[in-house]
Amino acid sequence: MAALQDYDIDKLAHSLQVQGFAQGDILVAVAIFEMFRGRAESGLRLMEQSESHEILEPGASFERLFYLAWGDYRSGKHRDALVKLEQAAALKPGDPALLNNKGVVLRRLGEPSDMSRDCWEKSLLLFPGYMDAEHNLTQADTDNLKYTSRILEAARVRRNTYNTN
Repeated sequence: MAALQDYDIDKLAHSLQVQGFAQGDILVAVAIFEMFRGRAESGLRLMEQSESHEILEPGASFERLFYLAWGDYRSGKHRDALVKLEQAAALKPGDPALLNNKGVVLRRLGEPSDMSRDCWEKSLLLFPGYMDAEHNLTQADTDNLKYTSRILEAARVRRNTYNTN
């Protein structure tokens, strides 16, 4: 993560703009970059700004909803997080991280643990060995639940078109 600190997000955004990416896509990409380098609040602000822009890049709408749900969860806005998780699931049904997170949010909302367990079990069927879902199944009746804050590598959209040179 230390190497990421050296990058200037304004230069990154400018490079993407020069390459012809839409403003909404640029904001999503830069927001995720900020989150990955440990600047969650900055990333969430950029992600929120992206909501007023059109998204053209495949997968970016899903990413925006995923990370906005994470922001809502972190802020204790669990009902809002659930809405965004369900919107993201409509774009990418069966995503194991979404299912895990939905289970966590349902527990935070006071829903019965069997609803959450169902989410975690489905998540594990899709991604066997998924540690957060396994952990949550064993901790379902506690406050010690793990919300996945990043898109799983197996499910992450790969963009070969981004070039920061």
